[in-house]
Amino acid sequence: MTSNFGKRFIFVTSLCIAAVLLLFWFQKERQSRPGSQLSPVAKVAEPAQTVTLARSSPMVPTNRRPTSALRASLRRHEETVSDQIFMQGRELAAMKRVRLKEQGAAPVKVESRLNEFAKSVSEALTRRADPQTLSRPGLAKVDTAGAIQIYVETVGDPTPHLSALQAAGLRVDVTNAEARTVQGWATPSQLSALAALDHVKSLELPGYAHHKTGSVTSQGDTLLKADLVRALGPPGPYIGAGVKMCIISDACTNRATAVASGNLPASGITMHPTLLDPGDEGTAMAEIVYDLAPGVQFYGAGPATSLEMIQAIQWAVSQGCQVICDDLGFLREPYFTDGPVALAAAAAVNNNGCVFVSAAGNDADDHYQGLYSQVSGSTYHDFKAGTGVDSGLDIVVPAGGTALVYLQWNDAQGQASNDYDLYLADPSTVAMVASSQLPQTGSQNPLEYLSWTNTTGASKTMQVLIDKYSGGASTLEVFVSGDAYVIDDDWVAGDSIVGHSAASGVISVAAINQSNVGLTN
Repeated sequence: MTSNFGKRFIFVTSLCIAAVLLLFWFQKERQSRPGSQLSPVAKVAEPAQTVTLARSSPMVPTNRRPTSALRASLRRHEETVSDQIFMQGRELAAMKRVRLKEQGAAPVKVESRLNEFAKSVSEALTRRADPQTLSRPGLAKVDTAGAIQIYVETVGDPTPHLSALQAAGLRVDVTNAEARTVQGWATPSQLSALAALDHVKSLELPGYAHHKTGSVTSQGDTLLKADLVRALGPPGPYIGAGVKMCIISDACTNRATAVASGNLPASGITMHPTLLDPGDEGTAMAEIVYDLAPGVQFYGAGPATSLEMIQAIQWAVSQGCQVICDDLGFLREPYFTDGPVALAAAAAVNNNGCVFVSAAGNDADDHYQGLYSQVSGSTYHDFKAGTGVDSGLDIVVPAGGTALVYLQWNDAQGQASNDYDLYLADPSTVAMVASSQLPQTGSQNPLEYLSWTNTTGASKTMQVLIDKYSGGASTLEVFVSGDAYVIDDDWVAGDSIVGHSAASGVISVAAINQSNVGLTN
């Protein structure tokens, strides 16, 4: 029996069921080949199958996104962008040219978005206001003392430079030598001292996790006949006995309640000591696994950033976990190559013999990919790429919701010389409301991202614009996240599985409806 944690959750059932079937395989391997080494597992092309039902749990943020049918009815076709908006974009591009000229050849170490956020925090401190109220989910965090969570990228391994970073004011959380990055906290007044260090390459806001959630329950137990697997004879029964599984999601905050109600084993979940981002999606995932494989030994971690995700994966391996299951995505990780998180996931599989099951498919409806195509008379991208004219990707931002929009293109990481900028426009007021104009001059990443919170009191249809500031035509890739969703008919589902879910050896799992034809065959 599954409690409300598990009954009302989510796309993750498909993850859990796939993981459980592999638990059974591990138990069989242990019984038939005692002491043998586990082989790396090849990537599975076909997604797992499970159930989709409406989610109503009060323990997670309300899902503002529409059903597929409603989204289809909202699809918009060739929506042109106002000339006034284009003019504002040209003015912003001109301002960028002035900034870059003033900065000259010297590298700017403090990312503009971090710099802007730091100014807001400084103003709050001056007013004696609580700066923590400026924190934005998925974008920026600040504590009550005004310290901002940041990434410090270094030239080479940061480990020898930790004492210098700490002397400049950095409160260190995580150090990753492979990614050449330190995660920590610093006040606005400490940023310039950190940036002045010779071994510091850049300061920026962290890449935060987003949960890949949908709407399913654990009816997959019988649909996938896991109950019959458990009942198999010698060397069974197959209940996951002796198998360690790590669920990487959140802190499983109310796991003790699930233990008390019998929905988790008495041993509970062994959590990572510091990676405890609040939430109960991990609890739901564990309950579903426990329904299907009551002999499993649970571990858990709740990373909030990409560096913490790497730490969680490596910790799971160190604890001897044979199966790792996660439902997280990091939309600032590279799309066109493996980034640090993907490399860590691949290493767990290919170097340590783990089975790694990761959520996939949730972002397909809110994704676009295509080769840059110029709108006649401008430098903006035509999302229809010559089959019509659509210079803005239409999205909906619900009242009170926040849109997070990410753009990457196929330049090499740390070597981007094609410079694109990202804008968000409100066609009803004919105004640019948000922009991302990071420079790409040959030593930066091919990345732009922006956020905008809808405080108008009503749902808003907005337009995402991409401007080629300089360089050649690149393959562009856009994800829309947060509370916003795409209604433009130029959305592209293909190639929307990126990051560690697409890493070598990782099993990407998606959900389908139980009524889908062929599921019971």
